[in-house]
Amino acid sequence: MIRFFTKKSKCWQLYQPAPPKHPQTDQRRAQFSASDLTYQGQPLIITKHARCRMGCRKLDAYEVQEVINQGQVNRSKSKPAKGDRCKSLAYEGRSTDGPQARIVVGECKDRPILITVIDLDNKYNCFCD
Repeated sequence: MIRFFTKKSKCWQLYQPAPPKHPQTDQRRAQFSASDLTYQGQPLIITKHARCRMGCRKLDAYEVQEVINQGQVNRSKSKPAKGDRCKSLAYEGRSTDGPQARIVVGECKDRPILITVIDLDNKYNCFCD
């Protein structure tokens, strides 16, 4: 609780901060890390590039998982398997409180791979290998 003085009423008032919008989500998010990411029941391998993009675009693992779970695939941004390259699927959606994002997952034989993470609402000046 915070106490403050207002000129209008010329008295002290107590201010109770609003509770978080999604208290259960906030608690789950705090406990969720990149090692918890899954795709179709399998743990995701996170590429160095994807990890860098998550960091510079300020998208956490919980938001990435939310977009994957929504299951909205952008077929025009997805690519079929070619040679030794895995098929990639571009999932698009908005997390509970984040930007519109595109999450590209490689469907490989051994395990799925998180290839990249893109924030479709904002432009960032970050460079990842």
